[in-house]
Amino acid sequence: MLSGDSRTLFESGYLTSLPYQPPFTDPLLTDTSGNYKYEGFGPLCGNTSLPTWKIKRTYTSGGTITITYADGNLNYDNIWDNRASTGTTYL
Repeated sequence: MLSGDSRTLFESGYLTSLPYQPPFTDPLLTDTSGNYKYEGFGPLCGNTSLPTWKIKRTYTSGGTITITYADGNLNYDNIWDNRASTGTTYL
């Protein structure tokens, strides 16, 4: 099996490790909702429903700007589709 998403191949046992993902400096996806702005950093052809994303959340209120990250870290292990769900913790 040579085609398909690398995460799927890994989970099925065809790969023993995930391919190297270089650091991404520009967000691939952006979503603004009210006072919140979400920025998604991940693989160029990434599936938004797989845990391969670093998600940055910026909250703006008055003159205050607060920047937090999903799970409180910079890891590429979050699901972009869940960015605004109550189950995602931003620290």
